[in-house]
Amino acid sequence: MSRIADIAAGGMAYAAARLSRSAQNVANLNTDGYVPVAPIAQADLGGGVSMHNPPAQSSPNYTSSGRIDSESGTDLAQETVEQIGALTAFKANIAVLKTDDEMQRAVLDIKV
Repeated sequence: MSRIADIAAGGMAYAAARLSRSAQNVANLNTDGYVPVAPIAQADLGGGVSMHNPPAQSSPNYTSSGRIDSESGTDLAQETVEQIGALTAFKANIAVLKTDDEMQRAVLDIKV
């Protein structure tokens, strides 16, 4: 695989992780005390992205009676935007992979 393909594959993996975490946040929409999280991206020196997945849920706040003090912190509108963004990023990286494939084929056609 070329370096371009490696970068695009990393972008696809990050987009998939974003979508997965957003789906988890939506699934816990009605879970009292749930704290939504998203993967954290970090740019690699050679290009591309690496990710860090924080824990899925932090400890909720409890009242003195032992009940959970807060509702879920998940914002459905924000998660919808996150899912659309992740899908768009995934599609963009697929386009990069297709273009890289076409370039590789063109180079092989020229050499042959």
